[in-house]
Amino acid sequence: MLARHATTLIETLPASRQPDLVHLAYASSFGPVRLHALRIATQHAEAPYMDAWLHKALFDAQASMRHVAARILADKGIDVGQLCTQALASGNLGSHQVRAALSVMVEIGASESRTMLSRYMDDPRVDIRVRILTLQARLDPASRDALSHRALQDASPKIRALGALLCARFGAYVPLDQVRELLTQYGDYRTALRICRREKWDHLACLGWVTELCSLNEALLVELRQVLGVWLSQEGMSWTRPSSQHIDILSTPDTAAALCKLAADERNRLAACLRVSGIWT
Repeated sequence: MLARHATTLIETLPASRQPDLVHLAYASSFGPVRLHALRIATQHAEAPYMDAWLHKALFDAQASMRHVAARILADKGIDVGQLCTQALASGNLGSHQVRAALSVMVEIGASESRTMLSRYMDDPRVDIRVRILTLQARLDPASRDALSHRALQDASPKIRALGALLCARFGAYVPLDQVRELLTQYGDYRTALRICRREKWDHLACLGWVTELCSLNEALLVELRQVLGVWLSQEGMSWTRPSSQHIDILSTPDTAAALCKLAADERNRLAACLRVSGIWT
């Protein structure tokens, strides 16, 4: 707060004293301070350092910095998309600069956006893969199913969490077979439950699979029982019928046994719910 306030005072000083302080503010680790310094500097567009500042700001971690820089550079007749493409091709950008460059290209609708996103899709750096998937989902909403599918196959928990987000928030479709694969391959029960909780029978099937397939310590068992307790308490609020796939999954001996184990003292209540729905006999 103090640094931000100090930056606002720069313009009240004599012009001869401003450049050094603006340079100091522009070197700040705080994005709002850098942004205000850049806005002060734009009032002196002919300053010898201005072009270098704009190029640096274009790859800043702060989106507002990138937006201001891209607008001013475009007003100067500079092809911002081409500038980003050249910077990426140089191989000299760090991870956050790569993310910034790709974000700028998507934000301005650069013609090379899709090509550059595809080029970085398999980048070994997790933070770049996260940004790629996020930008692709924004650029092409119709591809969210495929993007979620890809994300859930990633070795990084952070990427898989993004796959669940695409499902939970944006409605990307994830088949139950992939949820089971997520559990058998990674044991990622939190992501699996997040995907399945929006649909009643998906959620119960997932609880059964987690109990069946994952290593359960006492804390996780308590957590899962609480989730099942909520499911049982809300079961009558939805009249959604189980699909044939749900019936097959919940009738499988290992999954049914896992649910009975999880239900513990509530197993009779669970069994009654499943009998009424035609799943257990």
